[in-house]
Amino acid sequence: MWLQRVGEPGNERPVAVIEGVATDLTSLTADIGRDFLVDDGIARARAAFDELPIIDIAGRRVGAPIARPQAVWCIGLNYAAHAAESGVALSGRFPYLAPADVIQMGIDGPGQARQVCTQA
Repeated sequence: MWLQRVGEPGNERPVAVIEGVATDLTSLTADIGRDFLVDDGIARARAAFDELPIIDIAGRRVGAPIARPQAVWCIGLNYAAHAAESGVALSGRFPYLAPADVIQMGIDGPGQARQVCTQA
C-alpha cells in the first residue's frame, strides 16, 4: 500500500493506493501526518481499503507524502548503484542522507522532483 497526497498545494487529498487502485482516505483523516501515523492510521487505512471510495488520481499533482514532516531521513537502499554510476568504491558503511540532502525529494515544487517515496 502506498500513501499519497494528491491535489494542488495546500489542498492535497490523502489517498491509499494498492495495485494501481487509489482510495480516498478523507473519511479516516483530514491529512497524512503525525496524528494519522501515531493513531495507527496505516493499519486503519489498510483495513478499510475495500470500503473506501475509489478516486481517479491520473494526471493529478502528487505532493509530499506526509504533511509537515518534522524530520526527513532517507536510507540509501540503492547505494551500490549510485557508487557504480559515480565510479566510487563502496565504503562498507550503510549511508543515510540528512534533510538538507533530500529536501526536494517527493514533491512537485522548486526542484520538480516527482517521486512517491512512502510505502507502508
